[in-house]
Amino acid sequence: MDHAAFLTKGEIRFLRGYTNYYVQTDQGYIHQDESGVGGISAVWYCHPDWHLNWGGELVVYDVQDKDMFEDAGKYLYEKNIMRDEDRQGFYDHVMSSPMHAVTPVANRLVIFDSNVLHAARPPQSSDALRLSTALKLADTHY
Repeated sequence: MDHAAFLTKGEIRFLRGYTNYYVQTDQGYIHQDESGVGGISAVWYCHPDWHLNWGGELVVYDVQDKDMFEDAGKYLYEKNIMRDEDRQGFYDHVMSSPMHAVTPVANRLVIFDSNVLHAARPPQSSDALRLSTALKLADTHY
Protein backbone atom coordinates (compact mmCIF):
# COMPACT_ATOMS: atom_id res chain seq x y z
CA MET A 1 0.00 0.00 0.00
CA ASP A 2 1.38 3.39 -0.98
CA HIS A 3 -0.53 6.16 0.79
CA ALA A 4 1.50 8.94 -0.84
CA ALA A 5 1.06 7.76 -4.44
CA PHE A 6 -2.06 9.59 -5.52
CA LEU A 7 -2.74 12.24 -8.13
CA THR A 8 -5.11 15.12 -7.64
CA LYS A 9 -7.86 15.56 -10.19
CA GLY A 10 -8.69 19.22 -9.57
CA GLU A 11 -7.42 22.20 -7.67
CA ILE A 12 -6.27 21.87 -4.09
CA ARG A 13 -8.29 23.85 -1.54
CA PHE A 14 -6.96 24.70 1.93
CA LEU A 15 -9.38 23.65 4.70
CA ARG A 16 -7.41 24.26 7.90
CA GLY A 17 -3.97 24.08 9.45
CA TYR A 18 -2.56 23.83 12.95
CA THR A 19 0.52 22.87 14.92
CA ASN A 20 0.72 19.77 17.11
CA TYR A 21 3.26 19.14 19.80
CA TYR A 22 3.73 15.95 21.77
CA VAL A 23 5.82 15.28 24.83
CA GLN A 24 6.48 11.94 26.50
CA THR A 25 3.30 12.00 28.60
CA ASP A 26 0.91 12.70 25.68
CA GLN A 27 -1.29 10.12 23.99
CA GLY A 28 -2.35 10.03 20.33
CA TYR A 29 -5.64 8.44 19.27
CA ILE A 30 -6.52 6.46 16.15
CA HIS A 31 -8.60 8.65 13.87
CA GLN A 32 -9.39 9.80 10.34
CA ASP A 33 -8.92 13.46 9.47
CA GLU A 34 -11.83 13.49 7.01
CA SER A 35 -14.30 10.78 6.06
CA GLY A 36 -15.17 12.10 2.61
CA VAL A 37 -13.58 11.52 -0.78
CA GLY A 38 -10.84 13.89 -1.94
CA GLY A 39 -9.42 14.84 1.45
CA ILE A 40 -5.65 15.23 1.70
CA SER A 41 -3.63 15.41 4.93
CA ALA A 42 -0.11 16.80 5.10
CA VAL A 43 2.15 16.62 8.15
CA TRP A 44 5.45 18.53 8.25
CA TYR A 45 7.84 17.72 11.10
CA CYS A 46 9.22 21.11 12.06
CA HIS A 47 11.32 20.20 15.09
CA PRO A 48 15.04 20.96 14.61
CA ASP A 49 16.35 17.38 14.91
CA TRP A 50 15.20 13.87 15.75
CA HIS A 51 16.84 10.67 16.90
CA LEU A 52 15.51 7.27 15.88
CA ASN A 53 15.33 6.04 19.48
CA TRP A 54 13.05 8.91 20.48
CA GLY A 55 10.02 7.17 18.91
CA GLY A 56 7.20 9.59 18.08
CA GLU A 57 6.18 7.77 14.90
CA LEU A 58 3.11 8.47 12.81
CA VAL A 59 1.37 5.09 12.76
CA VAL A 60 -0.74 4.45 9.65
CA TYR A 61 -3.21 1.55 9.70
CA ASP A 62 -3.84 -0.42 6.51
CA VAL A 63 -7.52 -1.18 7.13
CA GLN A 64 -9.00 -2.51 3.89
CA ASP A 65 -12.68 -2.53 4.86
CA LYS A 66 -12.93 0.50 7.13
CA ASP A 67 -16.21 1.46 5.43
CA MET A 68 -17.94 -0.97 7.77
CA PHE A 69 -17.18 1.59 10.49
CA GLU A 70 -18.64 4.72 8.93
CA ASP A 71 -17.09 7.96 10.17
CA ALA A 72 -14.66 6.13 12.46
CA GLY A 73 -12.76 9.31 13.28
CA LYS A 74 -15.82 10.93 14.81
CA TYR A 75 -16.58 7.83 16.88
CA LEU A 76 -13.06 7.56 18.18
CA TYR A 77 -12.94 11.21 19.22
CA GLU A 78 -16.40 11.15 20.80
CA LYS A 79 -16.03 7.86 22.64
CA ASN A 80 -19.45 8.04 24.25
CA ILE A 81 -21.20 7.72 20.85
CA MET A 82 -20.03 4.19 20.02
CA ARG A 83 -21.34 1.30 22.09
CA ASP A 84 -18.64 -0.54 24.03
CA GLU A 85 -19.05 -3.77 22.03
CA ASP A 86 -18.86 -1.86 18.73
CA ARG A 87 -15.79 0.06 19.90
CA GLN A 88 -14.04 -3.14 20.94
CA GLY A 89 -14.87 -4.76 17.59
CA PHE A 90 -13.49 -1.72 15.79
CA TYR A 91 -10.27 -1.73 17.84
CA ASP A 92 -9.82 -5.47 17.31
CA HIS A 93 -10.30 -5.03 13.57
CA VAL A 94 -7.83 -2.14 13.32
CA MET A 95 -5.22 -3.83 15.52
CA SER A 96 -5.33 -7.01 13.42
CA SER A 97 -4.61 -4.97 10.26
CA PRO A 98 -1.10 -4.19 9.01
CA MET A 99 0.37 -0.91 10.15
CA HIS A 100 3.20 1.28 8.98
CA ALA A 101 5.33 3.63 11.08
CA VAL A 102 6.76 6.90 9.76
CA THR A 103 9.67 8.27 11.80
CA PRO A 104 9.25 12.02 12.40
CA VAL A 105 12.58 13.02 10.86
CA ALA A 106 13.19 16.77 11.04
CA ASN A 107 11.85 18.64 8.00
CA ARG A 108 10.03 15.55 6.63
CA LEU A 109 6.71 16.11 4.86
CA VAL A 110 4.19 13.26 4.86
CA ILE A 111 1.15 13.47 2.57
CA PHE A 112 -1.68 10.94 2.68
CA ASP A 113 -5.38 10.40 2.00
CA SER A 114 -7.43 11.93 4.85
CA ASN A 115 -9.56 8.76 5.06
CA VAL A 116 -6.59 6.73 6.26
CA LEU A 117 -6.73 5.71 9.92
CA HIS A 118 -3.65 6.96 11.76
CA ALA A 119 -2.30 8.03 15.14
CA ALA A 120 0.66 10.01 16.42
CA ARG A 121 2.82 8.35 19.04
CA PRO A 122 4.51 10.44 21.73
CA PRO A 123 8.29 10.67 21.99
CA GLN A 124 9.96 8.13 24.28
CA SER A 125 12.54 10.60 25.58
CA SER A 126 11.66 13.12 28.27
CA ASP A 127 13.87 15.66 26.48
CA ALA A 128 12.17 15.32 23.09
CA LEU A 129 9.44 17.58 21.71
CA ARG A 130 7.63 16.15 18.66
CA LEU A 131 6.53 19.22 16.74
CA SER A 132 4.51 19.09 13.52
CA THR A 133 2.38 21.35 11.38
CA ALA A 134 -0.71 19.69 9.91
CA LEU A 135 -2.57 20.89 6.83
CA LYS A 136 -5.98 19.61 5.80
CA LEU A 137 -6.65 20.04 2.10
CA ALA A 138 -9.32 19.00 -0.39
CA ASP A 139 -9.20 18.12 -4.06
CA THR A 140 -11.98 20.27 -5.57
CA HIS A 141 -12.68 17.70 -8.30
CA TYR A 142 -14.54 15.43 -5.86
